[in-house]
Amino acid sequence: MANCGVYAITNTLNGHAYIGSSVNISQRWRAHVNSLNKNEHHSDYLQRAWNKYGADSFEFTVILLCDKKYKLYFEQVLLDGLKPAYNVALDASAPMQGLHHTEDEVRRMSERQKGKIGA
Repeated sequence: MANCGVYAITNTLNGHAYIGSSVNISQRWRAHVNSLNKNEHHSDYLQRAWNKYGADSFEFTVILLCDKKYKLYFEQVLLDGLKPAYNVALDASAPMQGLHHTEDEVRRMSERQKGKIGA
């Protein structure tokens, strides 16, 4: 079964959302939950909301399944139309364009990589 497409992580209490895409949506969802539970998610907006409202206040929804060559296109359409509150960047093809990691984020990323092979 195809598992490539666009998904949303929605706060069921206020309707705010995070939009993403992946070639393996179920694996990406597990990665989101893992980083959110460790307080290490790349979206500070989503992380703060997760910490404030709790995991039970969030719903994961597959919006659409598609061929991987179209996933960024459909993600961009949704980012442009919905302007989701929890997305840090609104460019699906260059999510860090014009953004910079804070010193704290750089330190946390460095700590996570220590002891890993190739790091």
